[in-house]
Amino acid sequence: MFVNFNMASKDKRKLAAIMFVDVVGYSRMMASNEERTLELLKDFENICSPIISDNEGVIIKKVGDELFCEFSSAKQAVDSALVIQKAIQPYNDSRPKDFKLQVRIGIHVGDIVLRDGDVFGDGVNIASRIQPFASPGGICISSAVKESISSHPNYNIQSEGQQELKNIIEKHTLYRIKTGYESKTGIRNNYKKFRTLGKVLIGSLVIFIAGILFFGDSMNIGEIEATNEYQNPQKVLLHITSLSEYANKYEGKGLFGFVKGRKLIPLSSIKLDSIRKNVESLLLGEYINTHYEMIVKYSFEDVNFLNKYFLLTFDDTSFSNVSINYKRFNFDNIHYINIYQYQNKSDNETPKYFFKEMKWFNLPKIDMNGSLVRSDFTNIEDEIFDIIKGSYSGSGKIGKVASVLNDIIYIQLTNLNIKKNMNLEGSSLYEYAKDGRKNRIDDLMNAIGYLSNNSDSVSALTIEEYNDEIQSIQDGTGFNWFSDSIRVNNRAFTTDFWYKLKVIDLRDDSIAVTKVTELSYPYVTIRAGDVISIEK
Repeated sequence: MFVNFNMASKDKRKLAAIMFVDVVGYSRMMASNEERTLELLKDFENICSPIISDNEGVIIKKVGDELFCEFSSAKQAVDSALVIQKAIQPYNDSRPKDFKLQVRIGIHVGDIVLRDGDVFGDGVNIASRIQPFASPGGICISSAVKESISSHPNYNIQSEGQQELKNIIEKHTLYRIKTGYESKTGIRNNYKKFRTLGKVLIGSLVIFIAGILFFGDSMNIGEIEATNEYQNPQKVLLHITSLSEYANKYEGKGLFGFVKGRKLIPLSSIKLDSIRKNVESLLLGEYINTHYEMIVKYSFEDVNFLNKYFLLTFDDTSFSNVSINYKRFNFDNIHYINIYQYQNKSDNETPKYFFKEMKWFNLPKIDMNGSLVRSDFTNIEDEIFDIIKGSYSGSGKIGKVASVLNDIIYIQLTNLNIKKNMNLEGSSLYEYAKDGRKNRIDDLMNAIGYLSNNSDSVSALTIEEYNDEIQSIQDGTGFNWFSDSIRVNNRAFTTDFWYKLKVIDLRDDSIAVTKVTELSYPYVTIRAGDVISIEK
């Protein structure tokens, strides 16, 4: 059940039919001819929109090459899907061979939650996971949809058996509604045939030959689907907990005394479980078919393991625990959030919350990490959702500096959706396992030299701070605890030394050519390896 403790009065729940329509081969076509593909995408929306509207459906969201729609009945959704597949055929008659429009459609009936014009819930998650099971030109539905349209005999429905849906615990029996337009050489159909052949011919040389033929046929570039761009998405683990032993530390006067004079109350396991499931639902809806796979652990065994090997401090214990967690869960990034409720002064007071986040990137290397404190917010799910979006959407990392030529900066991209004239933001990265110590000291010395020409009090305080940090880096006797911790543990970190860039050209080898448009300080040095994000 999807329950939001803080937003229940603003949420609306209902049973609805959810449909996802996805363009096959979108990434391949974008790589081949971006302008022509964008035109095709526009035509795709123009074909689908009036059909969805005619069947009393609503387009909730357009996510790249995918439409996310809602209908009040399963029959309306199925009828809409059939008409869409039929309407695409005459459109394709005039299309080049490698730029034809093919779509996969997935439909499910389930419980959904309406919030601020968007739709969430298990019904959405399941529908999004059903869609990839459809053949190009085909429609795949859940058993709930089949039951809803069982009284209408005009549909040609075939069972696909029980299937495991990505990140969905229970197996689901799926069905195919025949359209007559399904691709006969779809990758999924070839895979099913090969798997059946393998069962019959195990132990024989024929399996080996069949495998070669299968893979050779499947590599036809005209048949590769859009998912090839996301075959190996970065796995992001988000652990949400409330460790009672840390409440006193956060209330105290030491380094972690963030809430002095206020009482923190750990959350119950029931509420934590609900928060985890709600946040997971939000993340699954946001990161459908993206470079990231968002996973929240809430089984008793996994939660206890993550609580035991906590990741809340920059010390040897946490660094060791990162490795232990990685070996068990094998994720690329881990976000560890420890959350509490402030003790209310009265029964009528709206509950407010506090959390401490630690994040660890690029596992198992762990070459970058960071921490964040959030306080006095009222909606836990939204707050955590915004934090994750800040790391992986909009302002998320998209690459690193490859080389520098005066004010022209070459970026090695990890996100290929970057376009010309986009504004990017870079941050100086100091990797102490390499040349980070020297580079950081050089930058601080340059800053001190520049600020020494100014006699104001702010410059004097900054110079003192930078001198302390240099001393801390060199011998560990300075006052900058963060730099000293990083120095001791040989890690990397970014600072407030940032710069802004504009994309002026894109290269076929995933390189963006950019030009510097702004420096946070005149003494900022741009180096290979610096982290690049989309401008906030």
